[in-house]
Amino acid sequence: MIINKNMDLTLLSGLKIGGSAEIVYYPEDKREMIELIAEFGADAVIIGGGTNTVFSSGAHTKPFIMTTALNEIRSSGNSLYLQAGVLAAQAVDTARRSGLKGMECLWGIPGTMGGAIRGNASIGSDSLFSHLKELSLISLEGCEYQMEEFTPRYRDSGIKDVIFSAEFELENWSESASAAVIEELKAIRAAQPKGVSCGSVFKNPEGKTAGYLIDKAGFKGRSWGGLTVSKEHANWFIRTGDAVFEDFENGVSEIRNEVLALFDIELELEIKVYYA
Repeated sequence: MIINKNMDLTLLSGLKIGGSAEIVYYPEDKREMIELIAEFGADAVIIGGGTNTVFSSGAHTKPFIMTTALNEIRSSGNSLYLQAGVLAAQAVDTARRSGLKGMECLWGIPGTMGGAIRGNASIGSDSLFSHLKELSLISLEGCEYQMEEFTPRYRDSGIKDVIFSAEFELENWSESASAAVIEELKAIRAAQPKGVSCGSVFKNPEGKTAGYLIDKAGFKGRSWGGLTVSKEHANWFIRTGDAVFEDFENGVSEIRNEVLALFDIELELEIKVYYA
């Protein structure tokens, strides 16, 4: 097991915001992961790629567990096995090279499979859960179990325990069909804002998009310290200077309050926030 002390959390956050973690564990197999979860349980902070996270300033004393060393990939027939620390980009590439359809909804998404599954991440209309066959989970008491039935919601898997690995049952498709879909997804990704960002800050409320509401509330281009609301997409914060956690908090608070006052809609964060 790899252990890191006094880690700079700005290295993880997509917005490069955060203090430091006193101790970070990198389990390298299932036994080590189970032992850590059994020891720390709900006190642990489980982190994958960390790209859609923001950390508060100061020293974080809770133990951090990084899944990035859990990166085994196995492909057999139409089945694809991925541990939680596998990068989403690796999963997409492995499936494509194997002539399999079902992972392309992660094209261009940073981070790891554990985070992608937990947050039900996707680009386009497809969903990982359309092809997910089985999850290997670890309860906060350190017990491993399997899950085969899922009830995901928009940007939320509903899964509370720790994801160790996933097995997908994918479909065969041709190289030309794969290339055509990837080109469509590239166009979607190309239209998104450029710069240092964590992606979408808020979830879309039912029947609306957060970007539309934030735009109509007049926040495009608004800044708080080193953070600016993108002029291309109002649901994205772009780091334009020496941003700190207080800039993020101030921006989120003002946007939420104004959208609630104007539209009677309470925006929910999509980005994950961890406090020291």
